[in-house]
Formats: sequence, structure tokens, C-alpha cells
Amino acid sequence: MVRLVLALCCLAAFAAAAAPQHRLEVALDPAEHRIEASDRLRLTGPVDFLLHDGLTVNVEGGALERGTRVDGPVPLRRWRLMPHGEAVTLRWRGVIHHPVRAFGDRLRGQAATPGTLGPEGVYLDGGSGWYPLIEGWPRFTFELRLRLPSGWQVVSQGRRSGGGREVRWRAEAPQEDVVLVGGPLRRWSQRGPGGIALAVYLHDDEPELARTYLTAGARHLAFYQDLLGPYPYPKFAVVENFWESGYGFPSFTLLGPRVLRLPFIPHTSLPHEILHNWWGNGVYVDWGRGNWSEGLTAYLSDHLMKERRGQGAAYRRATLQKYRAYAADGRDFPLRAFRARHSGASEAVGYGKALMVLHMLRERLGDAPFLQALRDFYRAHRFQVAAWADLRAAFETAGTVDLGPFFDQWLERPGAPHLLPRAARWADGRLRLTLAQVQDGPAYRLQVPVALTLDGHAQAWETRLAMTAKEQTFEIEAPGRPLRVDVDPRFDLFRYLDDSEIPPALGAFFGARERLLVLPARAPAPMRRAYRALAEAWEEPGVAQRVVLDRDLERLPDDRPVWILGRDNRFLADIARSLPALGARLDETGLHLDGRDLPWTGHCLVLAAPGPAATAPRLFAACDDPAAATPLARKLPHYGRYGVLAFVGARAGNVFKGEWTLRDTVMTVRLPGGETAPRATLVPRAPLAR
Repeated sequence: MVRLVLALCCLAAFAAAAAPQHRLEVALDPAEHRIEASDRLRLTGPVDFLLHDGLTVNVEGGALERGTRVDGPVPLRRWRLMPHGEAVTLRWRGVIHHPVRAFGDRLRGQAATPGTLGPEGVYLDGGSGWYPLIEGWPRFTFELRLRLPSGWQVVSQGRRSGGGREVRWRAEAPQEDVVLVGGPLRRWSQRGPGGIALAVYLHDDEPELARTYLTAGARHLAFYQDLLGPYPYPKFAVVENFWESGYGFPSFTLLGPRVLRLPFIPHTSLPHEILHNWWGNGVYVDWGRGNWSEGLTAYLSDHLMKERRGQGAAYRRATLQKYRAYAADGRDFPLRAFRARHSGASEAVGYGKALMVLHMLRERLGDAPFLQALRDFYRAHRFQVAAWADLRAAFETAGTVDLGPFFDQWLERPGAPHLLPRAARWADGRLRLTLAQVQDGPAYRLQVPVALTLDGHAQAWETRLAMTAKEQTFEIEAPGRPLRVDVDPRFDLFRYLDDSEIPPALGAFFGARERLLVLPARAPAPMRRAYRALAEAWEEPGVAQRVVLDRDLERLPDDRPVWILGRDNRFLADIARSLPALGARLDETGLHLDGRDLPWTGHCLVLAAPGPAATAPRLFAACDDPAAATPLARKLPHYGRYGVLAFVGARAGNVFKGEWTLRDTVMTVRLPGGETAPRATLVPRAPLAR
């Protein structure tokens, strides 16, 4: 994700024709958490600036007037600088050390610091007030000379020169911030497409891991340059952080140690972070009018990578399922109000709803106008602030269409349409299909995809229906007799999923406000303690969570998700009875599904089974080793889309993950003669880009 830097109320709107410049010299003393720095500035008159209140500051070539303290994540002090001539030098020194702390919801939250410098590393951005935040300079260029401790590497934006204990960074493109990240790191580098400097910074000597990221980075940069236009920076670097993170900064990404070493990250998260150099760090976000960059980045990275592998529909269904689990019960908000991810609900709206809105826009305009609009938007707004309105203007120009009603309903209105087919009848060579929107409030304007399975046809006949009312009947002339109707079969619409469309998955538990965990009274004491610790690790403020022993419960409740823990749990039979309908079987040897056997021995087995409702599934987990429960508690909240998982060893390494396959849902209507007809093959659709 693109890093949201502290917004400062004192910064005025950018109006200068040419960006001003900082000329910074910095020395770091990690052992003492101290920074010593200077900034040579050219000014035409007095300016106000903010600086960390723990720093001592003086001036050469001017005078300083001490102002008020500004409270926030870090204490800042306002100063007035009055230069005696055009050139003035500020000097400051002091301690900046704010510990890394967790934020957001407990299970899916993150950790961050507003600024810290210590033996483990440095993280300083504008929010820490480590350099003068000058009123009227919301964007600027900078030159930075760093004097480093022995064995350290520190990364900033722009182009690198020098080496060893003195490194220079030069940002020639207008920036909103000056960021310093790094620590005791090793560096690997190579040239990428178009001469882009690629680098990887790691704590340990891992050349193979570095080569993996260098190779993947070069491939992703070439792909996005072909898709959108020239990469806006002279370098791209992958930097290992000293806490778990996933930040995208202009020309580099900062990844946590565990995240960076996951084998899929170079192929999934890395393209997302690279793409942020176009969206968010190449075209800047107008934070006051909504963050469009996360949804656009997710659509052109996470979604597009799945779409290229033929998994676009599954990804969109999972996105809608996450919205249903985390936001659809009143925790959502208008998309325009999204600023940054801090919870499951904010992610479901700011990433999920946004990417679905962009997908519907692409479906409406067509691939070529959609991509042309993005290229035009990037070219017109590179290194400038842009808002949703600017995106809308680009799409309207490329598509030659008024998109005001489209953007109004998807940006300003919370919630989602709940679409259901009411009836279908074939007569006189025409299909009469009635659709209803059953959500509260007025109708959404929808282009509803419909696929008809026709008698004697292997391929489905597809069309789109323009729906503008809460209930509407359509007459469709089809080239044959329909046997079944499938509404939105590829999950192209942003909508509220019906219970019948949601396969059992872990996310229903982690998104619930009330939930129950049932421990096995007959389990050995070490295992019982491990399960209780796992349950307690999932406690969250604002969530009503109970933990009980199986012997103290007569029956399972029907109104909330229930997690059954342990192979010795007396409610295991409830889980086992529901699995044959999903094509799986649980017995004394383990779990069996799709020709694969997952034994109890050596594994943690985790699955979600059907319950009384999609919002109240039955979940199950059993471990062979009590030590595995601790890492399992940390990992499972990040597997919310899956219905069956297997982990091995005391560190709970994942060896299997899968989603249950649904059969008929409420979105399928069968006509006479089609009671058992499978859905015809949908017309293959090309990905947005190959």
C-alpha cells in the first residue's frame, strides 16, 4: 500500500510554477537515537515550518522565532524563519525514537511508527518532523547527503550516488516527503528495462533471494511500462524493514522480514508495490477528496495477475465475499470517504469496492478506452495531485460518455445492491426474466450480465440488461430455448452476495461481531492449553467472543460462527456430517477431498463447514503439535477467503489451501427441461493485458 504520511494543517495549496528544493546533509547515530542535520535553502522572504519538538535548531544567514507546539503522533514545533538574504542554512540535532506500535483491528491490523532511529534501523518520514516542513512547500525536490554508520545502508527517493559510509540521493521529480529507511543491510543491484536501477537490500547474505526480486522487479517494470507509460523514477528498490510492513514509497518498497521471504510475494505483492509508482507515488492522491490509488492499484495488479491465469471471476467473488464478511452489516461507508486501510471493513471498501467499481467501468467502456483513459490520466497528472473527479474526466473523454450518474452512485452512497432473480418464463420465442433489487433505499443503475444455457448449445448465450428500477421485467429474444438462466455468473457487479453464493470460509468468523469457540475437555492438558491460547489471541475490542468447553454446551448456537477446536471435541461429528455435501470426508485417519488425503499426524487441519447461515458457519481446527497453535493463531486471520487448509510442523507452514466449490445458487433459475442441466460454457474473455 502507498504510505499515507501525516497530513499537516499548516501546508498551503501548491501554487509555485517550479518546485522549491531542500539541500540536506544528515548524520545518523543509531546507538544514541540521535540525528544531526542541516538544510540549505533559497528563500525570497519569511516562511513558517514545523520540526520535531525534541530537536534543537539554529540558523545561519537568518533569524528564528519560536512558535506554538503542535500535538499529534509526534510533538512538532512551529517556527518562523526570517532570512537575511536569499540563502539560509538551518541546522538541528536531537533524539527521534518512537517505538513501533500496532494499530487497526487486532487480528488484521498493522504496526507502524511515526519515526524512529536505533541500532535495528531507521524509519523517518515527514510525519516524524525530522526535516523542516515548510508552509507552501507541499511538493519539492531535494538533494540529500548521508553520513552512515559502518555497515549501514539507507534508502531514500530518487537517484543514488556514492557508496560506503557516504551516500547521496537526488530527487529531481517533485516529492511530497523525504523518507529515510534502512539499517544494517546488504545491497544487490542490476540494470532493469530502460536503464532503471534495480536494487535489493537485505539483512542477511541471501543472494538467491535478492536475484529473485531483481528478476521479478525487471519483469513487472517492463509489463507496466508497456501498459501505462514510462516508469516515473530512475530506480526501484526492495528494502527489508525491521518490522512487518508492506509500504510503497516513490521508487522503493519497504517489506517486513517474514513477508519478504514468502515465496509468492515476488509474484503477487511486488507488482502491487511497483505499480504504486504510477498510482499514488507518480500521480499523487488528493487525500481530502478520497483515496482512489489503492483500488486502482489492486485492480491492475492483484486482480489482473489472477485474471491472466483465468482466475478473475474467483478473485472478484472473493472480493465480494470479503465485503459481505467485514463491511456489509453497517460498517461500510461511502467510497469517497476512504483514506487508508486500518481494518477489515476499510480494506473491503477502499480496496475491494473500488476495484469492483473500476471493473464495472471497464466492462461498460471496453478494454481499449479503459486503458487509454488510464494512460491519458497518468500523462496529464504525473507528479501532480489528482482526485476521483480527474479519473472520471479521463474515462469520460476516452469513452465519449457522461459518467456522472455512475460515479455518483458508487462514490457517494454506502452499501451495495442486493440483486435477485424473481421469475423466468419462456413463451412465444421470448424469455421473460424478472430481476429485483431488495436492498434498502433506491435502485442502483446496473448493467446486469446474464448467461443463458440453451437446449443443444454447449456455449452459453450472454447479454447485459440495463436495470434502473427496484423490480424490472425484461423480454429477451434468445437464439434457442433456455434451460437455465445464470445472473452475473462471473461476479462482474459490485453487489451483496446472497447466502447461497458464499462457500463456507474462515472470513465469516473473523468478520463477525459475535462468535463462539468450543474447546475439547478430553484433550491432553498441553493441547487444551494451546487451544485456549489460540482462542484468546483472537479476542478483539468490540467483538463478543466466548470460549467454552464442549462438555458445558448442550448444542451449538445457530446465530453466530462457531469454531470447534480439537480432534477430541465431541462436536466433531457435526463437522463430519456436513462435509460429504462439499465433496470431502473426515474420518479417523484425517481429511480426504478431491483425491487428496491430509492425515491428522504431523498436520494442523483447518476447515469451514456449512452452518445455519452463511454468517454462521461451523469451523474446525485440530493440531498434532501444541506448539503449532501459536503461529496458527497469527496466520489464520489472513486466510479468510479459504475453506480448507493444512499446515505442518511447529511453525505451521502452509502446505494446502482451497476454496469449496458451490453448485446452484439463488442466482440460477431453471426452466422446464433444465432441472439438471449444467451451466453451458461461458464465452472466454481475454484479460485486460497479457
